[in-house]
Amino acid sequence: VVDDDPVVRTAICAFLGTLGHSYANASSCKEAAAQLDAMPFTSAIIDLNLPDGHGLDLLPVIRKANPWCVPIILTADIRPATIVDTMRAGAFDFLMKPVDLMSFEASIFRALNHHSLLRDRDRLYGELCRERELLQERVEEANAELRSHAVRIERINAHQDTLLQMNRVSEVAYTEEEVFRCMFERLSQQLPLHCMALSTALSDEYFIAAM
Repeated sequence: VVDDDPVVRTAICAFLGTLGHSYANASSCKEAAAQLDAMPFTSAIIDLNLPDGHGLDLLPVIRKANPWCVPIILTADIRPATIVDTMRAGAFDFLMKPVDLMSFEASIFRALNHHSLLRDRDRLYGELCRERELLQERVEEANAELRSHAVRIERINAHQDTLLQMNRVSEVAYTEEEVFRCMFERLSQQLPLHCMALSTALSDEYFIAAM
């Protein structure tokens, strides 16, 4: 409760106590900012004309300290421009002094419900973000597994093609030397470049030894 009038401030706090709510009070913007930093509040009831500033100046402070805190403006300044400025600044409700207790209680009740909705919204949004991150990780793992599987399939297909080609060679070749040379030529097509020279050398040694 932020109000520079001690009578109004005491009356509001007493009424909040009869409703079963805990409360704290301040008489200036500076005191209110210190209270907001000290603990999380569900709602803030703020007068506009304070000794060290305007009540609307506290709204950014409230959003920074506790984005779930619901601000209610309670003031004797009921000019239309003031009401418009209050709503634009992000106040949840606007009450006029002297305040009707039934209207005040209803405003407090709505503010508490709104506070719960804000907290639930942010909690659900946080859970949604975490689920999205987990889903993204699972998709990336699945994609990596698919890519690995595709590489294995390509290798298997290449080996099968080589075996088929070797089988066809064996059907048309008549000597062991021809079959062996064709086999090395087919296999060298599946080897990395740096292994081809070794394959050729081994092939040549085999033919020299056979001769």
